[in-house]
Amino acid sequence: MEKTELRKLIKERRNTFSKKELASLSDRIADNLFKLEELAFVKNVLIYVSTNVEVDTRKLILKFLEAGVNVYVPRVMDLGQGLMRFFKINSLEDLEPGCMKILEPKLNLEELDEASIDDSFCIIMPGLSFDKKGHRLGYGGGFYDRFNARVNPKLLKVALSFEFQLVDELIANEYDIDVDKVITEKEIINCK
Repeated sequence: MEKTELRKLIKERRNTFSKKELASLSDRIADNLFKLEELAFVKNVLIYVSTNVEVDTRKLILKFLEAGVNVYVPRVMDLGQGLMRFFKINSLEDLEPGCMKILEPKLNLEELDEASIDDSFCIIMPGLSFDKKGHRLGYGGGFYDRFNARVNPKLLKVALSFEFQLVDELIANEYDIDVDKVITEKEIINCK
């Protein structure tokens, strides 16, 4: 199936769920995320701020902040070039509507030095669809593939996904960067 067709199909599946159902599934996904043994060693989390139709990350952000984890959120720097940078936040108050009205960090915050990324970091990534091999279908901008290509390849890459977003197989191209784990409401998938 072509990427455009698959994006449409996943959006149609997503639209069959109420906001209340998605919130309940998000809570279960969060519970599974915090079962990851690797998170015990994570001191820095790179995490997106969800929209109403994605796995809710706001509660996750608050939980990480409460635990003393450094939280970095992406800001689109150049939409045409698919360029984003991560900025450290201390609360949800550090966010403002940005590109495509998605909440992003304010510009006066500390920017992540990408060269500092080591095994104390984890990135939690969005996407429209995933398979159990770690292939990811994003929204088409290439932001996360470009970012992951620039940084330490050992960065732990975790995707949050509703079970209905999983497919048997995604066809990856040479620029696609796979995730290491996919977390759903039903399971933790080890892709590597």
